[in-house]
Amino acid sequence: MNQLQSWLIRSSLTFLVLLLALTPRSSTLAMPPEFSSVFLDATFPIAGCDFPIEARLTATLKVFVHFDQNGDFKMLIERVLPKDSQSIYTNLETGASISSSHGSGIDKLVMEEDGTITFMVMGVFDILPVPGQGLVVQNVGRIVFDASTGEILFSAGQFTVHGPGSSVEGLCGALE
Repeated sequence: MNQLQSWLIRSSLTFLVLLLALTPRSSTLAMPPEFSSVFLDATFPIAGCDFPIEARLTATLKVFVHFDQNGDFKMLIERVLPKDSQSIYTNLETGASISSSHGSGIDKLVMEEDGTITFMVMGVFDILPVPGQGLVVQNVGRIVFDASTGEILFSAGQFTVHGPGSSVEGLCGALE
């Protein structure tokens, strides 16, 4: 599991626990989803280059939490708003950076009947063309994880940095 996968799972589970702790569940009738808006600002390292790279992701998330008729958590859906999302990749040795503002998509955290939790990320995570070099980051598709183990259960799409079969060569070259 790479750093982004680990961070996404930990962040979503932490957010879920906080949201559930603050949510009153006094009614046994089916409850409408609860809505909130959350600003995400996270940094994490990108491994694979001969120099350290830091990724910073910022986005506004629309979050919907669904409960069953007993008031128990069923699923959390986050929608990334494309107008507010940005990824910045920085070479920490030279300060060189490149950025993208193309992220949008939907994340879904589901608790199954047996208690297992799956985490799905789908959409345009990042598209980053660099003049003279072409597309150096393209992370588009759908990935489903087992939230407790981080195991990838399903993957489809094109991933140059943050997914199965990814490579950071283009990103490293753009930040040298």
